[in-house]
Amino acid sequence: MPTLVDADKALERLRDGNARFVRNQLDGPRTDPEYRLALTHEQDPFAVIVSCADSRVVPEVLFDQGLGDLFIIRVAGNVANSSSIASVEYAVASIDVRLVLVLGHTACGAVTAARDSDERQGNLGRLLTHIDPVIDPELSLTDVIRANAQHQATQMLKRSPAMQAVPGLRVESAVYDLHTGVVEAVHTPT
Repeated sequence: MPTLVDADKALERLRDGNARFVRNQLDGPRTDPEYRLALTHEQDPFAVIVSCADSRVVPEVLFDQGLGDLFIIRVAGNVANSSSIASVEYAVASIDVRLVLVLGHTACGAVTAARDSDERQGNLGRLLTHIDPVIDPELSLTDVIRANAQHQATQMLKRSPAMQAVPGLRVESAVYDLHTGVVEAVHTPT
């Protein structure tokens, strides 16, 4: 049976894990065969992470977590599209997760493409339209990345009546700095 971890405790676990990652003092999260076998019966993550698909951004590593600890949705630009929102709704409704973290990162290629190109063709073009509302030529790329993480978190909650109805659910946003390893909170839309 999944264990309900409130949003504050989940955030604390993520902060502590990221601090260990930054200090290069990882706990060596649960990945052993016995633990893996125990997870075949059910999953019990304590947080949902909506992360960019960038290969340099691996939430389990950044937060020093093991198998089954995090419910990860990865999509370029960490966008709140129908598929990512539906995946979050599943985790919230079926697994009782109470923290959703939208995780952007520095040097994001999707945000850069949305900022630097007016061309919107095919599936990639449709994905980039989710980032367009935060594009501001007056802002640095880093500020646009921060604004995108905040916007996607806000949209995730706004577009999901199912999530709005869940008591104790928090949707947060943060940005991972590729240089320092630090994950910094951006905004709390809930």
